[in-house]
Amino acid sequence: MLVVDDEDSLRTIAEAMLTRAGYRVVLAADGLEALTAHERNAGELRAVLLDWTLPLLDGEGVLRELRRRDASLAVILCTGAAVPDAQLVGVPGAAPTSLPKPYRMAQLLAAVAAAVAR
Repeated sequence: MLVVDDEDSLRTIAEAMLTRAGYRVVLAADGLEALTAHERNAGELRAVLLDWTLPLLDGEGVLRELRRRDASLAVILCTGAAVPDAQLVGVPGAAPTSLPKPYRMAQLLAAVAAAVAR
């Protein structure tokens, strides 16, 4: 599970909850770091928790590149801002799941379990 968020506290909390739930977690603080982490762990990652607003490369750019690399990768977008559907047109693969910020850990775990099960 790749967790991509520029907020340190959210990354740390998500990592703790997901690790406790049995997931192996890889962290990234920006879009470029996310792509590097995916490249290093591609064969082991089944899902990505992706913040939409990121430094260096935004969530849309990360999503497009991840889908280019692996269209079957489960993606959960987490954001406090609305993501216009128009921005997702032309992005290959299944539509990402959305998780609004702030989210509860139970919501996070449910979204991840559902995304991984697909």
